Amino acid sequence: MTSNPRCCRKRRAVLMVLTVSVVLLGACSTSRFKGRVIEGSIGRATAVDPTDARLLEPGVSDVSVQLIAYNTARGGAARRVIAQGISDADGEFTLRVPLKDYSTERVLVRAEGAGIFVTQNELYMPYETQRLLVLVRKSPGATVGGGDG
Repeated sequence: MTSNPRCCRKRRAVLMVLTVSVVLLGACSTSRFKGRVIEGSIGRATAVDPTDARLLEPGVSDVSVQLIAYNTARGGAARRVIAQGISDADGEFTLRVPLKDYSTERVLVRAEGAGIFVTQNELYMPYETQRLLVLVRKSPGATVGGGDG
């Protein structure tokens, strides 16, 4: 049985296309959400339009922000972290959610750090065009990092 050179070339071309497709799909396998942590009178997370004026307020640094999904197969009781990030010196952070974990159900946003009360509340997953705004409340007697002061 002799091999057909034309057949081998076709197989190689198909394998190359499949390999490139897998690599490209892997690069696009996360949703990315940008956000900002600022000081507020209450602790709250919300999805906002990128032109929201509060996004220009001084940021709070070193705050851990987590997106937590509920396992609805277990009645919503079980939770697992699907994305997390830490706010930088300007209060900015980015969360990358694997597409397999993207949820159309409500998720829990939890923020914690030194000198602030833990903030957590539920919301629906923001659109990638929105920003996640996290307001944190300062603990009594604590100083909160970030911004210019």
